[in-house]
This record gives sequence, structure tokens and C-alpha cells, in this order.
Amino acid sequence: MATRSKKKKPVVYLSSAVSGCSEEQVRAWRDRVKKRWAKEFDFIDSVEGADGGERGTSPAGVLAARRLGIRRADGVLVYILRESAGVVHDMAYARSHGVPVVAADPLFQGGHLLSHYVDVREETEAKAMKSLRELIRNHSRRERVMKRNGREEPFDRAKIVQSIRATARAANRDEDLAVAGLFSRVMDEIVNPRWGTNGVVTTTAIHDAIGIVIERLESSGTAEASEICGMRDVWGRGKKASLASLLNLGRPARHGGIQDRPLRLRIFSQKSHATIWGKTVKNIDDIPGPAHRVFKEISRAEGIQEIRLTKMRKGPIKDDVTVDLSPSTSPGLIEGKCYDNGVKGQVQMFQIRVHDPDRVQLILTHLMDHLANVGLLLKPQLIIPGHRGHRFRRIADTIPKHPGHPGWGWSGVSDAG
Repeated sequence: MATRSKKKKPVVYLSSAVSGCSEEQVRAWRDRVKKRWAKEFDFIDSVEGADGGERGTSPAGVLAARRLGIRRADGVLVYILRESAGVVHDMAYARSHGVPVVAADPLFQGGHLLSHYVDVREETEAKAMKSLRELIRNHSRRERVMKRNGREEPFDRAKIVQSIRATARAANRDEDLAVAGLFSRVMDEIVNPRWGTNGVVTTTAIHDAIGIVIERLESSGTAEASEICGMRDVWGRGKKASLASLLNLGRPARHGGIQDRPLRLRIFSQKSHATIWGKTVKNIDDIPGPAHRVFKEISRAEGIQEIRLTKMRKGPIKDDVTVDLSPSTSPGLIEGKCYDNGVKGQVQMFQIRVHDPDRVQLILTHLMDHLANVGLLLKPQLIIPGHRGHRFRRIADTIPKHPGHPGWGWSGVSDAG
């Protein structure tokens, strides 16, 4: 019988001063951390070398081992014993490569330099490890990236670092300082649910999130803002839409928010939910027949982040595929129902998540107008007299179904009314 593979544990790189410290000072805190957290983490020790063996005696060998260990790690824990060039190197190298850094500083010996190169500063290694664990979990919430062609690949933080470095280089800014100032902020922004759910984020969402973080920091007027000055313009030149439009400061989208072509969105069904078409949906191509056109037209609206297929239910048999939309009680969502004759049911419910919750009503209006124009919006309901009181019926239900009938067509309804 096949055995389930164990989930790989995060790796933490341990760093502290060595020169001028006793063996007890160097080893004691390391032993406590390894003993306490062995079940949750694997460790790379700067004292032992990146490969867990002897690190070599040449300065180049020591430096290479430290850098290799940091690149392999998910986070760095620094214990401040005294001033150390090696520790400063480890912190700066980790931050410049997008690796979160937490410092345990029991005697508060670290100064301004420490504050610049660490994400969190704690007084004990126990508190520091808890903070590092939270940072690593936060950075790991994005597991997959959906590319423009619909394919998915593992999320790689190194590519975000490369993007920041390239932008800093083009703006004639220090690359290491740019990564140190931007990377953690970018990761905090990307894990926001508005950019994607279920661990998946699109390349477009990543690009937009980076642009917004650069915009915020460069406009903050802080010392860190001066370190990335000019990056906003460089990043903006690489976009079809300006950063102002991402922040809702630009002109309205053309054609009332409807694009000429469908935008590349993530359209999916949850694993625990079937669909009325009898299969799991991973992208728009999995949606069959006329319903495919419905979601293709919805995908033309600007401001949509993703479409998630939710519940399904039975319903009356319909001649045509239509869709009904309404605002959700949850922020940032539009509720939808697609009426189609599937093998499992006739009503497929779905949720449209938008990037900016404040624009839900505007996007909903654009969508309903567009879907009505292309003949896919569910016709409104009117009160039509019945033989005993009034009852609700769709206008379309009052129209004879065959062209040969004298009252066939919309004119038959207006004449009857």
C-alpha cells in the first residue's frame, strides 16, 4: 500500500556572533531552539555550515556556505550576542533575497542597523521563533501561480525579488535596499484575499500588487521612500494601465468597463463541489456549450479578480442559457446564477470576486448592461394577471414557444397587455 508523503518542514537558518563569544554562548541558544522546534522546522546552522558539515576555513568558503544556507532557508533567526560583521552580512543578504529575518535581542544591543534589516525584533528566542513561524506561514499562503495561458506553476518568491531588483536597477536605485524595503510589503499585499483564494494567484494580480506597494511606499515621504525614488515611474512604464488606474485615480475603463476581449481570469469550482455539468471546473475551457459563452462575456468586465463556482440545484428546463446577477452581502463579491440544462442540474451558482470592494456596484452595473445587450441576462419578472389573483411569471413564459402560433414573438405580449 502506498504511503502518504510527509509535508516538507520549513527550514530556518540560525545565525549569531561567534568571534569573541564563549562556546556556551554560541551553542546554548541554538540547542534550545532545535530541541523546542524540531517537530516543526529543519535547521541550517551557520556554525556548522550550509550542508550540515564542516564549512571550510577559507573566507570565501565560509561566505559561500552562509549564502547557500540562507538561500535554502524559509526564514532566518538571528540571536544578538554582540556586534558581528557576519551577522550583519546574514541579515542583509537574507533581506536582499526575500528571506524573512527575525532577531532575538535579549539585551537590546542591536541599534538602528538591526531595525533596518529585520522584519521583527523580540527579546527571547521563543518569541522570535513564534514570530518567524507566522511570517513563514504568511509567505507560504500562495502556493500556485496561474500564468496568462491558464497554466499553473509553483509560487516562487525569487521571481518577485528579481522583478524588484530589475526595477531598482532601471531606476538607478540600490537593489538590495529596494528588496529590503519592498519584498515583505509585497508578500503581505499578495496574501490579501482580494488578489486570489485557495493559495492561487495570477501573474496579473502579482504585477498589480507590486505596483500598488511601490506606489504606497514612494508616496509615503519616509526615509525608505527615498531609497526607491523613481521606481514607480519605471514600473508604470511596463504596464498597459497606469498605477493611478489601479488605485482608482485614473480614467474610467473604455466601453463602460467592458473590454473588447475576455480578460484572463481564474474560473474554478471547489474540489468539494460538483457542477451541473458533472465535472470539476479548473478553467473556463472546462465549461461546456453555451454556458462557456456566458462566462466568457463576464470575463470581459474590468476589475474582476476570479469567478468561483459554488452550489448547484435542480430547476425548470430552459430553452436558452441565461445568467442572473445580484450584489452579495459579503464585501467584494457579486452573486450569480447560470441557468443551463446540465447533467446534474439546471442552476449553477457562482461568485464573482472583484479587486476593489468599493467598485462592486459599478462593475455589477456594467456587467448587467453588457449581458443584457448580448442577450444573456435573465429577463426581468413582471406581475401578470392570473385567473385567481396575481402570480409572478417571467415575460418569456407568456410567449408561445413555436413561431406558427398567432401570438408568437414579443409583439404578442405587448398586444395582450
